[in-house]
Amino acid sequence: MLVLQIDQSSIIALIGLLGTVLPVGISYVLTKNKEIDASIRQEKTERYDNLIDALVMIARSKPDDDDALNNFNTAYNRAMAYANDCVLERCNDLHAWILEQKLLENQNHLEKADMGQLRTQRNALINGISKAIRLDINPKAKYFRTLALISFGKDRATK
Repeated sequence: MLVLQIDQSSIIALIGLLGTVLPVGISYVLTKNKEIDASIRQEKTERYDNLIDALVMIARSKPDDDDALNNFNTAYNRAMAYANDCVLERCNDLHAWILEQKLLENQNHLEKADMGQLRTQRNALINGISKAIRLDINPKAKYFRTLALISFGKDRATK
């Protein structure tokens, strides 16, 4: 069995080199990870802003407004890469509900008296998405009993 004898000064030099390079390498990796996390958080925030704008359009629109639904679909598709599962699940619930209402309306199963109840259901679904977004963006927030407040334009407020 051949045993290599390594000079003691070489071992000390190697330990010194590792002691110098290792902390610098770890520091670089940690800094890079923080930069990547910040970049993802910024992109996620921008995409969630677009999704929230689309939700406001849904809240302000009538059930048969295809533009609002298409805007929501586009915002959802853009946010999908960054959103967590809870946000996606809540968006899917809202989308399924909207399609169900459109189907019922096309079959003339919706009555005028149901509109208040439908708005309440829709706003509850929108609030669920808003809460899921808030939990994703800021999970350490202490106050989770939030509501998405829906404002109406002058034309809707006066009717």
